[in-house]
Amino acid sequence: MGPMRTLTVTIDWVLLSLLAIAVVFLIYALIKKNKKMIKYAGIATALIFVLLFIAIRFALTVKPEQ
Repeated sequence: MGPMRTLTVTIDWVLLSLLAIAVVFLIYALIKKNKKMIKYAGIATALIFVLLFIAIRFALTVKPEQ
């Protein structure tokens, strides 16, 4: 794998880990019925999901040799 491919894969894994953490916080907030925390956890989850989607789309365009 080239350096560009390695970088995109690393970014994808970091964003996937952050998405998992954000979902856990969102579930925790929903269980505790904390409206402020639900709002921020929901925003974080949505934002990380969009960034992950963009990163995966970009990673698919990178050739393995790059």
